[in-house]
Amino acid sequence: MRNNTIDGFRLIAAFFVVCLHAGIPGQGAILAPFFRMAVPFFFLISGFYLYDVNRERMNEKIVKSMKRIISIWFQATVIYAIVSYLCFPEDWLEQARLFLSMKFWLLNIAPFNSVLWYLLAYLYTLIIIYGLNKLLDFSKISKISFLLMIIPGLIVNYCIGEFRTFIFKDTVEWVYQLNFVTMGFPIVMLELACGKYKQSLPRISGIKFVMGLFVFYLIALGQWYVIKHITHEGVSTSLFFASTLPMVFLTLLYSLSNPNMFNDSISKLGRLYSLDIYVYHIMFLWPVYLLGLSYPSVAWLKNAIVIFILTTGFAILKQVVKLKIKQRHELG
Repeated sequence: MRNNTIDGFRLIAAFFVVCLHAGIPGQGAILAPFFRMAVPFFFLISGFYLYDVNRERMNEKIVKSMKRIISIWFQATVIYAIVSYLCFPEDWLEQARLFLSMKFWLLNIAPFNSVLWYLLAYLYTLIIIYGLNKLLDFSKISKISFLLMIIPGLIVNYCIGEFRTFIFKDTVEWVYQLNFVTMGFPIVMLELACGKYKQSLPRISGIKFVMGLFVFYLIALGQWYVIKHITHEGVSTSLFFASTLPMVFLTLLYSLSNPNMFNDSISKLGRLYSLDIYVYHIMFLWPVYLLGLSYPSVAWLKNAIVIFILTTGFAILKQVVKLKIKQRHELG
């Protein structure tokens, strides 16, 4: 049975991703902790719906998800290759060479649009989980075994993300955070565990949810302030993982307690279009950005709300065309 609250939060998460890239005033330190919830949320929910007590059914789900992700990634790469050539022809060949680089194969930095790292990270994660389920059968492993697979990746993420300034002499390139080993795999595994033990997960009320978000939000700002002033360097607002992951987990607990917070229309938008909004919003951000450079009077178009509306319209149109093609194929 679908959870309308989870699907509604998917739409909000998609909007937060747009906010990260389109930019809004105050994002730097005030709103970034909320925006940074988006990607862990997508990973978390994906893992939650993957778990099945029947190993064969679960592997069928994984294979189906892999096929879907490959299809979306291929379509998006072709579209972005065209848009990239039209918008930034001088960088096109350099982007194309990423297919032959380790950043593509190991760090998920996809050609033409690095936002597609998420799809590759999730795909690699699914491949690993499929193999582990064949070998171990997740329905039979213990909570300790789940922790042993989850914790190392999160620790590595903290070391090269939150605390990299203290551990490494040189700045560690941000792409090392965004890969299946340190982010995708441990978070999806965490939600597989939640899917397995969901009956024993605590339920929280709206008040506890809001209070919990506020507490971790303050921790995130405190973390940002301390690191910035100790190191005397500009600190990326992406250094909130230790706070945003608990915030995302609270969102899941609240969703399980209140499965019908959003109406059917909003939950449907989140269920059907949130991933496409995540994947394709940059396609609208680039032209709007270039238009603003040429015509400063329309530079205001480069904001999260405009980009979100444009991308949502594209996602709906894409879905309509897909259904029309499917219907014609079935008739034909």
